[in-house]
Amino acid sequence: MGIYRSKHPNCKCPALPGGKIAITRGLLAVASNEAEVAGVLAHEIGHVTARHTAQRQTRGLLANLGLAVLGIATQNAQVMQLGQTVAAGYLQGFSRSQELQSDTLAVRYLSKASYDPEAMATFLASLREHSQLEARLQGLAPGGRRPTKHDGLAPSNHR
Repeated sequence: MGIYRSKHPNCKCPALPGGKIAITRGLLAVASNEAEVAGVLAHEIGHVTARHTAQRQTRGLLANLGLAVLGIATQNAQVMQLGQTVAAGYLQGFSRSQELQSDTLAVRYLSKASYDPEAMATFLASLREHSQLEARLQGLAPGGRRPTKHDGLAPSNHR
């Protein structure tokens, strides 16, 4: 297992194949303290120790094998493209149960390392505020949608 710092400005900390974890400069900027950084790392370590990334890789290999068989059987490029789109969506993230398992492991790891597990919640609040600020700076309403007059962000026709 290894932890690597990335100069990327986005707020991310992905668990990568091979047990590696990358923490970005953007995430370090959003974290208020060491305990919040420890909480994010503990969560990602939970994914690694529970082998979630390896499970996702295995599903990817099986999906690609299935798509190859489907392509050969149907000789239809549109069917292949649809299959690839569905497979990509399925493989993109961790499941809710995997996220819950990783959170549970993270709380255990934080407690053993004498960090306050509540730091995970305070980091999520900071991350939510950061995301809302980023959306406003890009002219988007909360949730990443275009603003309406009800959001107080769009120009109003009233003078």
